[in-house]
Amino acid sequence: MAPHRRPGPLAFPTSPTTPDTVHASLLSNGYGCAVAYAVAAVLINHIRRVLIPWIGHFLWRETLEGMKTARSSPHYYLQRSLNYEWQAIVFYLVIPQYCLTNGQRALENKLRLGTSAQGKMMDVCRVAYLVLALMTFETVYAETCCVAAQGYAYARILIWGSEAEAAFLEQLARERWDMLLVQAALVLCWLGTRALPTLKSVLEAAVRGHVEWAAMLGCLCYGTAYLVRYSNKYFILLEMRGMLLTFAWMWIGVGCVVFVRIRDWIYGSTIVPGEDGKKKR
Repeated sequence: MAPHRRPGPLAFPTSPTTPDTVHASLLSNGYGCAVAYAVAAVLINHIRRVLIPWIGHFLWRETLEGMKTARSSPHYYLQRSLNYEWQAIVFYLVIPQYCLTNGQRALENKLRLGTSAQGKMMDVCRVAYLVLALMTFETVYAETCCVAAQGYAYARILIWGSEAEAAFLEQLARERWDMLLVQAALVLCWLGTRALPTLKSVLEAAVRGHVEWAAMLGCLCYGTAYLVRYSNKYFILLEMRGMLLTFAWMWIGVGCVVFVRIRDWIYGSTIVPGEDGKKKR
């Protein structure tokens, strides 16, 4: 059995950082059940996003809105981006960095070692694992959008700004130096725990011939930049993005299962977990 690896920031059920035994567990009850797991996880994640959206985004609650504000009014965005609360900072450092990561790792171990005889409990674990995977992806996306917005706002003032704008930034640094240090620490945390591990996983997958992850990452970055630039043109769609995102997750989940089904039909390479946790073909 391949050595266990800690799930990375984009440890999706089909990502290069997820062991084959987890893939097999999600498919162990058939492709129809795998679709049901995906749909249930998407609906639960949608309810979580509507009722308690701060679980998942935490300090990084503005995604496209923040990027649009940074593009149109970088001064206002920088002032607003420094309004951190110490309680929220501590909460952010504990929940996503400890609870969510360890929870996903515990569920992954459960799926690796579990058997189909455990019945409904394993079904709950599979759905919970998918929910945490969706939360992780949305968290990483929100953090990346905020870091990009902050970087653009600072660059626009420091590089392309006037002397008055540079003076504004100096005054902001004197008045809010503590929050600037917090912001810098959060960016470094994002760089070390999100950006670099994700890029490493994508590059390793590309070296092994799985270039689809690099293509998906590039399309996601391009699509986000396109929406920010032409947000006025797609205003109605952006206002409905919560519902559209839910439908998109459903289509992606079903599409992944269909893709695996077609691949297995062509190559006959379905992996079924054995009772001892080892892989059987």
